[in-house]
Amino acid sequence: FKDMQFQQAFTHFLYSPDFCVARLLVFWHRHLPAGWDPAAAAGTAIARGTDDDGSPGSSDIEEVIREKLRDRQSTEEASKSASAVSANVNIASVAM
Repeated sequence: FKDMQFQQAFTHFLYSPDFCVARLLVFWHRHLPAGWDPAAAAGTAIARGTDDDGSPGSSDIEEVIREKLRDRQSTEEASKSASAVSANVNIASVAM
């Protein structure tokens, strides 16, 4: 997931015995009902920062992708990355 290989990441998550779907859904929080509580769905608190396991914090999927692209690109390329962010968000959503 952190390398934006969404299809492979989701397949991996499905085979993980301790996978928590609520932790994944938090990235698409604006598409969820306003009253949805990820902590209640997960049965535990959902972290708000980078966890020890290397997973990104529970920010919006667009912010995660924008940050990852910014880390990979030069400053000039990052300013042109709106279409790259949009394309990767679509890939992640389709894979989901």
